[in-house]
Amino acid sequence: MKKPVYIMSGFLGSGKTTVLLNLMEACKKRNQKPAIILNELGSVNVESHLFEDQRVIEILDGCICCTIQSNFKETLDQLMKERETFDVLFIEGTGVANPIELMEVLLQPTYSKVFDIFSIISVIDAGNFLSHLSIFSSSSELIQLLKDQVQCATYIVMNKLDQVSKNKLHKIEEKLHQLVSEEVPIHFTTFGKIPINEVFMKRFTINHLSHDRKGDVHEHVHHHAFIEAVRIENVSAASKKTLVKWLNSLPDELYRAKGIVRLEGKEDFYQVQYSPKNVRMYPIRTRNQNMIPSMIFIGEHFAIQKIKEQFEHEFSS
Repeated sequence: MKKPVYIMSGFLGSGKTTVLLNLMEACKKRNQKPAIILNELGSVNVESHLFEDQRVIEILDGCICCTIQSNFKETLDQLMKERETFDVLFIEGTGVANPIELMEVLLQPTYSKVFDIFSIISVIDAGNFLSHLSIFSSSSELIQLLKDQVQCATYIVMNKLDQVSKNKLHKIEEKLHQLVSEEVPIHFTTFGKIPINEVFMKRFTINHLSHDRKGDVHEHVHHHAFIEAVRIENVSAASKKTLVKWLNSLPDELYRAKGIVRLEGKEDFYQVQYSPKNVRMYPIRTRNQNMIPSMIFIGEHFAIQKIKEQFEHEFSS
């Protein structure tokens, strides 16, 4: 029997990992053993503690949809040999991955005999969706990437509804209906809460990609070359107020920041999650006592190096 595959798509900071964790809980209740491929632009995954009890393969330092696609194929080769150890496969690409290229690999005869794409789940950050698609605030490359991520989805999770007004939500719905067909379900939610039975349905067919989109696959291979990720280690302890204030002062060209830090006066490590207009910090519950305080910043080339220098000046020991 083929292994069902769910591809997690969505731009940086949309909440893909939160949705994936909810899916892991659902697998546990369904007595399914999941395997997970996690892809990160940076050289380390600062969220690996969230998946301590899961079967996870990390592919780091690049995007599996293009620049390190060979790593993706090697991982699939490995999983084919270990197919008896898991029941379902989840693939979370980077926030700038184009799912079309992942599908193209999985549909190759070598892999399609073992893996069966069930759904492409696109997670959207409601708070930033319209601004990211605006020609007045985003580059043409970013706009095209977001459209690709949405238009190839078989199921859409419109996340972070708590960050938008009713009027803005109406505009979001209008925009979505311009991009996707009526057959694609759209679930509106906060904190990545999803209707499990809906999400686990098989929604992908070989005809899901239109002929024009199939022809465009290779044209978008390097459409996210304008995005850069940098990692900073040896982060010194800081006050929560100071760190939050600094993160909130960053320019729109920073799309995502996340990391593990120490806070002054606190014993625990803390997880930092930043997306535009939204900073969250919470204590990390883990058995790993050898964590290294570090931050990863992801944004446009011309801004990211300046942000790195500013952070090292303020918070590096």
